[in-house]
Amino acid sequence: MTPDPVTSMQTFFASAPWAQAPQNLDRLLQANAKAAEVWMASWTRIAQESATFMTKRWAQDTALVDKLIACQTPADVMKVQSDFMKTAFADYMQEAETVARMETEAGAAGLDAYEEVAKDLAVQPMPAPANAKRGAKA
Repeated sequence: MTPDPVTSMQTFFASAPWAQAPQNLDRLLQANAKAAEVWMASWTRIAQESATFMTKRWAQDTALVDKLIACQTPADVMKVQSDFMKTAFADYMQEAETVARMETEAGAAGLDAYEEVAKDLAVQPMPAPANAKRGAKA
């Protein structure tokens, strides 16, 4: 019995990847919304961390002036400046590590939203027509 060509074509097009486009687009938009939510929360945390750090550093920077004014000798000035630079360098290096870690975590969390959708949307091989036989030559 020869299959009905109209039914075969309908089956073929219904199983094609583009037939799922509306549902896939909806899932992608949901993933975008979730990723944006994750990113905004992450950037808020990073901004808070940066503000806290800069407030701490500003206090140390302004305290430097008082320490320099209190110096009695050039050696005292060199010691205060040296200590300040060592502390500032260590603080900035630590903050760079902290922010880099936070950005990495934010990126990973944002990508997780897309990875879930990508697994669902993986293109499946199209089924062979019902009348096709394995190994048969056309």
